[in-house]
Amino acid sequence: ATFMILLGIGLSPYVRLEIALIALAGYLLLSIHAFLSVKVLGEMRLSYLPPLLVYADAMRVEQVLSNLISNALKYSPRDTAIEVSVGSADRKAVVAVQDRGPGITESEQERIFERFYRSDTATAGRTNGVGLGLFIARNLIDAMSGELAVSSKLGDGSTFAFTLPLSYA
Repeated sequence: ATFMILLGIGLSPYVRLEIALIALAGYLLLSIHAFLSVKVLGEMRLSYLPPLLVYADAMRVEQVLSNLISNALKYSPRDTAIEVSVGSADRKAVVAVQDRGPGITESEQERIFERFYRSDTATAGRTNGVGLGLFIARNLIDAMSGELAVSSKLGDGSTFAFTLPLSYA
């Protein structure tokens, strides 16, 4: 199935989604592979329970994963692990990216998904960006009937997790 969603950014505010049955772990591996040469110190850990099948746009799932992994790399000390996992709960696939960065204050945890919002850590000069990545990621996951959320404790890193409904085809 093909449909369009409105993100309301840039010259072309609509994004086309191509929904098909995909094996989530395969796209997770593709996304991680792109970052292996970047994380030269520390490590990236992957755990998953194959096969988890979801109806989703494979390219957009990779885009969301790339954003979450990129953010984890930006905010984590170079000698720490980034953990990426795929599991299931409540008839949903759950993909989580966990880092050991500075964490996000409770008051900022919902705001980081707003368009153009940058956290205090980000605006303190540590990273580049305009505050669109998490906004776009959340909208893409929402359009695929999932949810994207963050769990974080200041000084103890963050976990970004998204869900997508499982297919039992």
